[in-house]
Amino acid sequence: MSDTVQAKLNAPEAAINALLPWESQDAFLALFDGLHAEYQPRGSSEAVLVERLCWIIWKRQRIMLAERAAHLVEVSRHIGGSDGRSLAKRALVASGVEQVAANAGNALETLANDDIEEGAYNDSEAQDLAKAVAILEAGQTQASIEAALACLRQDSLDWWANVVADEGDADTTEECAARLLSFITGSLQEQMTEQIQAVEQRPEVRLQVWGQSLDPFRTAKLMELDGELDRQFERTLGMLLKLQALRADGKSARNDRT
Repeated sequence: MSDTVQAKLNAPEAAINALLPWESQDAFLALFDGLHAEYQPRGSSEAVLVERLCWIIWKRQRIMLAERAAHLVEVSRHIGGSDGRSLAKRALVASGVEQVAANAGNALETLANDDIEEGAYNDSEAQDLAKAVAILEAGQTQASIEAALACLRQDSLDWWANVVADEGDADTTEECAARLLSFITGSLQEQMTEQIQAVEQRPEVRLQVWGQSLDPFRTAKLMELDGELDRQFERTLGMLLKLQALRADGKSARNDRT
């Protein structure tokens, strides 16, 4: 007979039925069976106490889950809308940052590895933009325009195409080169600067969000419940060990008489 099947036979049906719909019956039975194996209850009184120990431990797991949920509720409340931007500002006050490029939502959607990868990508693109600027500043020819455009990423090329479509074609090659140079040193480099700043600011913003996810009132209540379960565990375990000690003493006394 498997351990799980034996645990199901040992565990009262009422206890199993009391589990919440999303809780694992197998995990509960594994805990129940482990406590039975450890304390080996004899008689109904000891069995009830072991079952109570099982429920106390299980309820403490619920408290840990509740604490996690409380943090996530606060996180979701802080990152939405304008509050996400104001939270980012608070995170960067100590750094003396004047322009806040990051926001709480984006910071939480990414990880430290993402910061490294995006930082490297942004650095590479910034170098390409600088190369394009140098080419156009060196000469405003058709070849210079083509060489500068070859330095741009596809999204930047699409943006430039929209600019040309809105403003119309330039009358001369020199005018086209000047407009492209202005586009790169203006719109593209400004956007790139903001992207770089956003990635650099993410770690501090994450710390701020995680810190503000602590609801002291809800946490205090959970800690109070956890403390009460601690006391219940100590009392229940003490009663169980006392019963087992009395049983052992009684058995020893009977053996002495015989």
